[in-house]
Amino acid sequence: MIFVGIDDTDMPDEGGTGRLARRVAKSLSEYFSILGVTRHQLLRDSRIPCTRKNSSKAIHIRDDGNINKVFQMVYDMVAEESIEGSDPGVAVSDSKTDEVVEFGRRTQKVIVTMKEAYTVALRNGVLLEGVAGTRLGVIGALAAVGLAQSGNDGWFLELGGRTPQDPKSLRSLPRHLTVQELKGIGVSRVISTEGIILGEDEVIDPEGRVRPFLEGGEPVVKVKKVRDDWVSIDPKSSL
Repeated sequence: MIFVGIDDTDMPDEGGTGRLARRVAKSLSEYFSILGVTRHQLLRDSRIPCTRKNSSKAIHIRDDGNINKVFQMVYDMVAEESIEGSDPGVAVSDSKTDEVVEFGRRTQKVIVTMKEAYTVALRNGVLLEGVAGTRLGVIGALAAVGLAQSGNDGWFLELGGRTPQDPKSLRSLPRHLTVQELKGIGVSRVISTEGIILGEDEVIDPEGRVRPFLEGGEPVVKVKKVRDDWVSIDPKSSL
């Protein structure tokens, strides 16, 4: 697996790192197999400069490969498409290390510095670089890599290298669909709040957009029983 972290590519009234991460994933999908793009919530504190809710984004690449090539592709696209005045950072890693995972966890609890991010990245072979502005996005970019590597944090904004225009995009799914259909777009499993793994013929009502959790390194849709229907649980509701 290769993990790509991106952060701080937008401004308060323009752009969006999630949108850019999906576009980057689409470009990468021409060369690699993409599991998806995940969102990771970092510490929300008035002392931390951020455009919205201080979240960073990770792209999960199933392949092993030349991380230098991946880094250059991502860096070039972020440099070209980030909003003027933003402070983007990019991180790429092809090996999970406890220190990088722990760094990601720390950014959810305390304020960390760019110096700490660069030190952890250098020690663990993570390619990390600021792209423009203050380059403060290196912190969130490295955090996204660590949290994605943990396999149990955040949720998927998109599966594969799809765009919202794709009929199989998470943003384009019908109101009711089966577990089999969800698996057909890349969901690993559908599980209830009681721990029941649903069969492929069970019907799910997303009540909006499907947002699979990152659990065990895979996209997992969680559901609850509402009257006689299985309704998907939206991780965004906890924000």
